Amino acid sequence: MFLSKIFPLFTSNAWACAVCFGKSDSSLSKAFTWGIAAMLGPTFAILIVLVFAINKIEKRHRHLSNQSLTQD
Repeated sequence: MFLSKIFPLFTSNAWACAVCFGKSDSSLSKAFTWGIAAMLGPTFAILIVLVFAINKIEKRHRHLSNQSLTQD
């Protein structure tokens, strides 16, 4: 509550960074882009591996259940 009343006093000192301000060729915006890629890359890689693992387990399960049905 206190901060909401005092915050407008300090907004004149707030400056937008190069990414928000629109200077897309600065080193800060390039680092920002690479940072996002570095965080999203492993996340998507883990999700892809998880999908393939679940798919392989499902295929193995179907194969084993078909074998057990044909043996009966």
